[in-house]
Amino acid sequence: GKLRVSGNTRMRSERIVAIAGLPTGKVFDPEDITEARTRLRRSGVFSSISMVEASVISAGNTLDIEAELIESKPRRFGFGAELSTEEGLGVSGFWLHRNLLGGGERLRIGGEVTGIGGMTGGNDYELTLAFSRPATFNADTDFSGDAAVSILGEPNFSSDRAALEAGVRRYATPEREYTLGVGYSAANTVDTFGARSYRILSLPLSAEFD
Repeated sequence: GKLRVSGNTRMRSERIVAIAGLPTGKVFDPEDITEARTRLRRSGVFSSISMVEASVISAGNTLDIEAELIESKPRRFGFGAELSTEEGLGVSGFWLHRNLLGGGERLRIGGEVTGIGGMTGGNDYELTLAFSRPATFNADTDFSGDAAVSILGEPNFSSDRAALEAGVRRYATPEREYTLGVGYSAANTVDTFGARSYRILSLPLSAEFD
């Protein structure tokens, strides 16, 4: 039967149904319930997920599933600092939103400054942005996009860099995952050989077996 959702306050019910991917209309299998619960937990939006069979048979001799959910706090932030006698002070921080648009979209913005007062060159700066969306093409395929900008002041070179990458992650089975993406990066560097520019197109691919 259908997936009945309760307890959600920020997350849209239709997106919960899409992420769970419950095979409505097929013969009941407890493994399908386990997989739907795994997909919801994988989204990172919920702190508690309970899925039980409805107590009453619905029309058409179908059995609905009732999902009782508790959402995690949507925002999170963190910061850190590291002090080295040689490399100096490094500070970093990030801000994270687990449910940006009400559909399980995750946005993380981070920044880092290292080499402050160190003896290994100038300061290094980096700003990163990461976005992901579960169940974008189907229940087991997520979309992600990343961007990064950095300024490096190393002892032997300096470099200004920018990178973009977009890709998908496919959860083929509970043990196998695949990722495929496309990336573009650019850098302007200055070292002992002079000033040079780089432009790189990449096709990152990975497979993981647990």
